[in-house]
Amino acid sequence: MRLTIAAALSAAFIASGSGYAQLPAPLEAALSVEARDLRPSSFEFQLETDGEGVTVRVDLAGGDARYTLLAPSESDLTDSEREMWEGFMDPEDDAFREEDDEDGERRSVEFLGPLSLREVVGSDASLAREADGLLIYSFTPLGFPGSQGEDESMAAMIEHLHGEIAVDPARGEPAWLHLLSTDSFKPHMVVRINEFSMRQIFTHEAALGGPRLARMELALDGSAAFQRFEQSMVMAVSNMVFDAGTAQPSDLGEGADSP
Repeated sequence: MRLTIAAALSAAFIASGSGYAQLPAPLEAALSVEARDLRPSSFEFQLETDGEGVTVRVDLAGGDARYTLLAPSESDLTDSEREMWEGFMDPEDDAFREEDDEDGERRSVEFLGPLSLREVVGSDASLAREADGLLIYSFTPLGFPGSQGEDESMAAMIEHLHGEIAVDPARGEPAWLHLLSTDSFKPHMVVRINEFSMRQIFTHEAALGGPRLARMELALDGSAAFQRFEQSMVMAVSNMVFDAGTAQPSDLGEGADSP
């Protein structure tokens, strides 16, 4: 059960050029913040699909991930929730296993890794509005965040999406990202998408000195071969704990706990 953003979307990132024009200053500054790439020792993870879900405690200290079911209780699991829970226990498909790149370097778990929003936003964005103390910019997305490689079906979908990204000017960091459809469209000859929405919500992580992904919400409504489908997914990470050895002098205490 590989719980990467790419797996959730069954998609891959559409590669874009490496050069970017200057964005509006607050957005440019927010996208330039680089959080430290650290592996937490533990955190809570929520997975929900179509209204059913589980919350687990993930312990990464000492090597392989160990999982504890927090909610619901095992006796109250539905069939779908039991399948989710058992998926965490599958050693062949460990969602939070780190892997080595070809050069031998350790690669972070994608859902826990640094944000890669600049490749999504590109070089053209404009201030759309201000709301709840946030600056909200509108843009045409270049691809889905956190994905790699190329995929024709996702390329066909991204062409029909609109993007918004919110910046918290007080902290100078991204607050959320929203990719959504504004009209019904057909990414494939036999598929029609009536509504698509993917929202990522970020939080400041003190131990990382920057933002991290806290929650992703995905909703899809459409039809395929004349059969209606409606799907939703939520993934959320909270209560991250970092070992004392990862803390910087500016961090408070011997360890760091997250929102």
